[in-house]
Amino acid sequence: LENHNKGLKIAKEMGNDSLQLGAYYRSLRIASTFGYTDVVNYFYKEKCIPLTRANHNLREEATAYNGLGYNCCACEDFDNANAYFNKGLIIYYQFKDINFIMETLYNMTINAIMVEDYRSANSYVTTCLYAVENIRKDGRLGIFHITKLYGFKALCCYYLGNQYMTNTYLTYMKRMLDYILDSGEDVENYNFWYDELFMYFYVQGLTLKNGELYERAEESLQKALFYCEKAQANKFFTYARCQIELARIFMILGKKKKAVDSLKSAIEYATNQGLKKQRLKLLLSLREITGE
Repeated sequence: LENHNKGLKIAKEMGNDSLQLGAYYRSLRIASTFGYTDVVNYFYKEKCIPLTRANHNLREEATAYNGLGYNCCACEDFDNANAYFNKGLIIYYQFKDINFIMETLYNMTINAIMVEDYRSANSYVTTCLYAVENIRKDGRLGIFHITKLYGFKALCCYYLGNQYMTNTYLTYMKRMLDYILDSGEDVENYNFWYDELFMYFYVQGLTLKNGELYERAEESLQKALFYCEKAQANKFFTYARCQIELARIFMILGKKKKAVDSLKSAIEYATNQGLKKQRLKLLLSLREITGE
């Protein structure tokens, strides 16, 4: 911290706004790693955004809005998250910056799913998929980005009751993930794929449950939970929903203790992270699913 402050002081004396901004971003990333969402908001609102505005740096301002929106989403301030995402989106649209437009829509998809607005989420991710081909022509979109989009599309289709399209996008995901699923290698070698693997097994578990293949659904959801634990950055988004679905399966299979334990683990996580809305939902789920 002492060296950080010294460097920041020198950057200010030099009038180097780029170095200052870089220092602020590093600070908020550290704060985010430790779950200090209020500190992250402070750096975005009081440091990054004022600095980008003072320099009329619209691209960096949009990046700050995007980051602030994601942080708001992670701490359940969903309305403000959407407002910040839209501010960033307007700026990116001015520059016709398709990559960052897609990144913002991707974040808006997560935010919409968190409030169970699957129609909006489906609209955002569908827009991203329409843009994929243009970006792929330029070679600027990695295969894992596409797989994430397929995962969100499959999830939205499931909750909107379109089983055919759910299966279609699950198949697309499987094609992308086949070399990982069939490799037999240590899972640690694929740490950049944890989010995709979570979504694949999670949606697969949901579809198996719908088909009354409960043992297989349990197996898929256990795998989803494994990758959820690995992908800590998005745990606020994945953990509760996975434990709720596992609890439903456990109850169907006559494993009430496991169902209760799953939901209590999720309640403990939500409590520790200060996720009040998620905690309330889990408490209601505990009563609804297990009768506890």
